[in-house]
Amino acid sequence: MEAKQAIEVAKTYLTEMLEGDLASAPRLEEIWRDNSAIWHVILGFYRTPSDFSAVAGLKPFSTYERKVVRVDDANKVAISILDPIRDTLDH
Repeated sequence: MEAKQAIEVAKTYLTEMLEGDLASAPRLEEIWRDNSAIWHVILGFYRTPSDFSAVAGLKPFSTYERKVVRVDDANKVAISILDPIRDTLDH
């Protein structure tokens, strides 16, 4: 699998999993393949504002997040979504 294919699999998976929570399309930030033939695709995106993002009665605001989508190189499927820090700790 080429890097471009892994990116498309990751974007599609993240978009499907977070469906109505995305306020922007996912954007590539980083990608690499580890020794286990797993692609780590870091995507950044804005979340849809919610009442939980309101501070002290102010209007809710959109928050920017980064997630790592792991893509299996052999099967060409996404296998997980993690916080970048959690992904780092797993190695």
